This record gives sequence, C-alpha cells and structure tokens, in this order.
Amino acid sequence: MVKVRILQSLSRPFPDSQQEGIANILVGSERSLSDHYCQYVIADFFVYSVNGESYSRIFSVEELDVPDDGYSIIVSSIFEDKRRLDEILKSNGFNSVTSRTSWPRDKFVRRGNLYVKGSVNRDLATGGKFVFGEDFGFYSSSYKNNYYLLDAGIIPEGWRINRDETAFQSKLEYLLKIDKEFSETLEDLYGCPMYSLVGRYANAQNEGDHIDLTIMVLPKSKVIIIDKLRHQTYGRLERLEEIADKHGHKLIVLDTKKERIYFPLNCLVLEKNDEDFVIANSDTKGILKVLKSLGVNYETVKSNVSPHSGGSIRCRTNEMHSKKIFLGDYSLCFE
Repeated sequence: MVKVRILQSLSRPFPDSQQEGIANILVGSERSLSDHYCQYVIADFFVYSVNGESYSRIFSVEELDVPDDGYSIIVSSIFEDKRRLDEILKSNGFNSVTSRTSWPRDKFVRRGNLYVKGSVNRDLATGGKFVFGEDFGFYSSSYKNNYYLLDAGIIPEGWRINRDETAFQSKLEYLLKIDKEFSETLEDLYGCPMYSLVGRYANAQNEGDHIDLTIMVLPKSKVIIIDKLRHQTYGRLERLEEIADKHGHKLIVLDTKKERIYFPLNCLVLEKNDEDFVIANSDTKGILKVLKSLGVNYETVKSNVSPHSGGSIRCRTNEMHSKKIFLGDYSLCFE
C-alpha cells in the first residue's frame, strides 16, 4: 500500500451580493474578467474581509492508503505515436495506463503524494497551469488577471477607471494584497514557495493560460529552461533569474525559433534512478541539443499535435500512484 493525500474541499462561496461587490472593486467594468475571477478564485480560495465581514479559506486533505500498483504514466489514447511512447516507458521501468481523454494533464495536479482533482476543484486542478521543482513551484498568472504585469510595474491602461488616480491606487493596493494572499494559499497547500508565471503569450493584454508550454524544470539537474520569446519582456526574465538563483538552479533561455509551434518545452519530465529522465518531441532539435549538453538522459517520440490543439507530450500525459485514487471519477476514462 502507498499513502496519498487528496484535496477534498475549498472554502464556502461568497454570497452573490458579495461577489458583485468584489467584482466592482477589482476591475470596474471589465465584468467578463471579474466574473471568472470571482467564480474560480475569490469564491473558493482567499482569507480576507469584504465590507467588514470575514471569510476564511478552508480546505481539507484526506489521507488515503491505495494499492501500490507501481508509479504509472497516464497516456492519452489519441497520442500520435502511442506505441512508441508506451515502449519508451516500459523499457525504462514505468507502467503505462491508457486514458480516453485528450488531455490527462488537465484532469488533476499532483505534487509528491498530494492530488488536486478536477472532479472536486475544477479550474485549480488544471495541470498545465502548474510546474514544480523539488522545493518550489510555478503557477499560471491567469489565476490573477494580468497580475504578473505588476511585477514590472506595468499597469494596463484599462485599469485606470474613470482616470480617478485615487480610486485606481486603492484598487491597485487591493490587487497586490490578493496577489500575496493567493501565493501564500498555494504555498500552504503545496508546502513550498510558489511563483506566478505568464502562460503561452508574451502579449501584455493577454496573460495566457497554461505555463507548461513555455517553461520546463529539471528538478534533479537543478535547471530551469524557458522560452525566450515568451519571457524576455515586462521584467519576466530578470524575475526568473532571481528565482533560479534563490533555489540554486541554472536558468537556460532557449530560442525555439521555427520549432515554437511544437512547444518544445512541453516535455514529459520523470525521475529515474534519482536523475531526470525526459521524453521529448523528436521534431524539436533545439531542446534535444540542450538536454544532451546537460548530460540528461532522454528519449524522443513524434508528437505533432501542437500546431492544431495547443499542446505536446506533457499535455497528453500525467503521472499517478494508483487508479484507486480516482475511484468514482470518470473524467480520465481509463481503458
């Protein structure tokens, strides 16, 4: 048997009247953004007061003993060269489990033996929005409505509601408070420092979504690799250099050039014999060259889905300790 932990619940939602008030405080007339923000984040995840009334963040983690089926890699049944991927996994000592869902990565988030399942926590279980090292993690800035721009002191013009600088400053202070509390909440949950990171785009007006398309962490090699195009603007590169230095990692900035459409950093990073083991796209020569120079053990497989669907090997896979963790959860559709 192996012991795992499963996040069971988050805090109770705010009443509709409070959500309306928060939406107005946050971004004024930008209702499409504020509605999403209230639904997925504020209503579930923070500790602070609204109109003098305190709402506490509450989450519970259940410990569960499950059969030790061996550490398994979930592979989508529609992975282009699934036979080759299954062979790589088997020859390197990993179990392979087939799922009929297109994107297993986005059905749950796992760090160590902690699981955050989509059947319980919806958006906060999207695996493409989280990337972990051994003692830190990154999460998508899309949870914070362009808050990553605050790191560089850049404020979208649309936030200057009615050109009222006093009101704007008040809202900015409120956003910074929420920014800090959200990171602290994730740190409580995952037990390590957590840093927000822009997703797939470098556009100041669109913070993107999934971060595992533009960054890869090699925990055992202590290396962070980032896409140059995605992270060279708005002070992101300098911030990532600080984070890498703080955690004793080497930061490599990769110019993906023509290979960018295949998201070359969306590799599957596993651990084998206490070292990093990477499965990469055979069409992405740049990252293969980097892995070779680092002395990292890797294998390659054809994965050409990204120009059409926006993902690659990591997005089409996930890792788990046992199927028993997902009893009654049919979102993964195991074969």
